[in-house]
Amino acid sequence: MNHDLRDHLLAEAAKLADEYPVDLAQAVDLGIRRLRRRYIAATIVSVAVVAALAVAVLVFRAMSGPFPWVVSAETDSPSATSPAPQSPTGSTSASPTTAPPRQPLATGLRIDPASATIPAGLTRALSALLVLDDGSSISPAQVEVRWRVSWTSSNAKVAAVDDRGTVTGIGPGTATVTAVATDPNGIAFSATSRITVGPPLPVSIHLKPLALSLYKGGPPGQLTASVTMSDGSSQPLSGGLWASSNPQVATVDSQGSVKAVAPGTCTVTASQGGLTSSPATITVYVLS
Repeated sequence: MNHDLRDHLLAEAAKLADEYPVDLAQAVDLGIRRLRRRYIAATIVSVAVVAALAVAVLVFRAMSGPFPWVVSAETDSPSATSPAPQSPTGSTSASPTTAPPRQPLATGLRIDPASATIPAGLTRALSALLVLDDGSSISPAQVEVRWRVSWTSSNAKVAAVDDRGTVTGIGPGTATVTAVATDPNGIAFSATSRITVGPPLPVSIHLKPLALSLYKGGPPGQLTASVTMSDGSSQPLSGGLWASSNPQVATVDSQGSVKAVAPGTCTVTASQGGLTSSPATITVYVLS
């Protein structure tokens, strides 16, 4: 710009400022207020944009997956590395954004039945059941966490127990069977069952011999009956019922003595307490 022209304009501006000082002050004040309003408006717009961006980020993170912290169902405090709590049945918390269903916890063990009476030589199956804090019971084999169950007997001469909880009566008396359930973390529960072993029961009747040949008019034949007991022992039949399938061929008395009546064939059986022996075949001949 021409220096003479610039000096002339500055001189004119100074003259006008001297002549109209009030108008100049008003113009400056008006300019300042306009600048303030523009600054405040720009600040409000900036804050709104930042808030919108923050909301958008939160919505995106919520839709993409869980936040980097997990709230423990037990402590209700954020933990960046702690896994979701695990119940004794092996299930874990589902989602940190919703309250997972509470899994029942194992609080003890019981044996079903809690007591039993069995004859010597027979067996009885016992079941070990985890007792949960909701009052229900469940077999350790039905949960995801592998529980190891061990069985012992206080007197193996009375009752023996295998690793599946099957008890065998050995001899008359009383024994206590104990079950111990242990999880992989070493948590263990135990329970007992009182087992009473009674005398053995008869399980079968056997005749000897199983075939007998007689002659009409000749001497009688003799059958013997023995009873096999549940413990494997054997004893003679006492007070049993003897019967012939055809008394017109041969008869039998209460002692197992068989008498020939007429030529032919029949069978003889002995029975007692709901047990019946296998038949013995009786053949009667005529003396020539």
